[in-house]
Amino acid sequence: MSFVICHLSFVICHLSFVICHLLFVICHLLFVICHLLFVICHLSFVICHLSFVLCPLSFVLWCLGIGNWELGIENRELGTVNSQQSTVKR
Repeated sequence: MSFVICHLSFVICHLSFVICHLLFVICHLLFVICHLLFVICHLSFVICHLSFVLCPLSFVLWCLGIGNWELGIENRELGTVNSQQSTVKR
């Protein structure tokens, strides 16, 4: 009888260890997931912060005439399209 009680207590102890280990694994996975979410949120915050810095800076550069090369390329492309259309119409 004492052997059965001892064996049962060993089984219960082993099961509690397995449950504890599973809880530890779950907690560790949750920690990893939370850490990844924190990293993603931090990166999005950095990107938003950079956009708040770069948008006014690009506007200032555009106002100073430094950032007009993009508009110039678009205008040149539109100009070539318009000149091609005008030659087709002729």
